[in-house]
Amino acid sequence: MRIKILGCGYLGFNINEVLKTSFDCEILGLKNYYSDKTNNFRELDLFNKENLLNEDFDDCIIIDCISLVSNTEDNLDKLNFVKEKYEILFNVLKNKNIKRFIMLSSGGTIYGDCYEPINESHPLNPQSVYAKSKYMLENMLKSTGIDYLILRPTNPYGGIFEPNKTQGVIDILVKSALENKKFYLWADESSVRDYIYIDDFTNAVKKLIDFDINNEIINISSKSGTSIKEVIKYVEHYSGKKIEIEKSNINVPIIKSIVLSNDKLKKLTDFNINFDIKKGIELEVLKLKEDLK
Repeated sequence: MRIKILGCGYLGFNINEVLKTSFDCEILGLKNYYSDKTNNFRELDLFNKENLLNEDFDDCIIIDCISLVSNTEDNLDKLNFVKEKYEILFNVLKNKNIKRFIMLSSGGTIYGDCYEPINESHPLNPQSVYAKSKYMLENMLKSTGIDYLILRPTNPYGGIFEPNKTQGVIDILVKSALENKKFYLWADESSVRDYIYIDDFTNAVKKLIDFDINNEIINISSKSGTSIKEVIKYVEHYSGKKIEIEKSNINVPIIKSIVLSNDKLKKLTDFNINFDIKKGIELEVLKLKEDLK
């Protein structure tokens, strides 16, 4: 089976590393930190119509890991930019014989605040520009007639760490602890998130492909909530370091609590969580200690 991953960022890179051992896999996009760390990357402007028309997508599964909007974006005009780009992509792909388009949406933001594990039928309440962009793209994809799979992951962490990464609470906390640096916190310490270790996340993606799941919307989550205060405690415990925390402000809506059900994922596949939050953080501390030597 041929798989083309669009975008070589954190998630695209890590998905590629797992899938390329089992499938004819290629990752396309712009050069960056991660693209130099894999041997099956090809540079391509993914929103250039001529490039897309010349690309062989026949019977391919396409996994969209492109990120055009950051979590801190506060300009609503960015939505028109995203829409224009994806209209180019979808209009070309509608006339290509692709097998399936897998889109990474955002389970961590698209539902808004939720205080108990919720399933995929829960009403959506996107507040930030980032969440609204995902909501818009989900609807655009469903309207194309292309066979699709929409994935709503919560908060993946772990794996290869980009040195200048500014998003990802756990990874940055671990790095801050090991380098004795201040951590700037822009959410309340009582905020609850559903974190999923990167190996569990990529395993879920592979299982959905192996089980040939199509035309579904699926949460990818641990189904377990952890407050930022607890995360800080675990990082300090496994690193043996005290972290200096400084509160910071950000001009985007903040999710106070989000925990997602993964019952549908488990029902459709044989997926199970292998790394709870403590084990995942312990592994990250050990890995980053080695990286920073």
